[in-house]
Amino acid sequence: RKAYSFQGRSVFPDFAWALGNAIVVRAGQLLTPSTQYLDSETSDVRLLMAMYGVDSKVAGVLEVKVDFSRRPIQQSFTLRQVKVFNSGQLHEWLVITATTTAISIACFLLALPAAIQETAGLTRQWTRTLRRQASRI
Repeated sequence: RKAYSFQGRSVFPDFAWALGNAIVVRAGQLLTPSTQYLDSETSDVRLLMAMYGVDSKVAGVLEVKVDFSRRPIQQSFTLRQVKVFNSGQLHEWLVITATTTAISIACFLLALPAAIQETAGLTRQWTRTLRRQASRI
């Protein structure tokens, strides 16, 4: 989305629109952020911000959590991003994923007989050790 120039700064009017609408929820009730955002009863704040880069086609959700009920105040954030593929990128990703999966399965199948043989050898050795210990008793 194109930014607009306002008093020498680039601004996005959607942000101001969001602050004027009922998008904050407390105890199941919608609040108007400009008048009822935080007060002395607030113990936990969770902010969600959705983002989408049109040029990069990357969508993201930023979640910020602040817990005021503990001392010191606890805060954390998570950022989840997803790339929106076009058909060519999706085809390329599927080919790479399928090839990688096939190679992984082939490596597993090639290593399986050696792993079975090694396990059998260890089992025989363990059995002999137990028999020796039992015969000493």
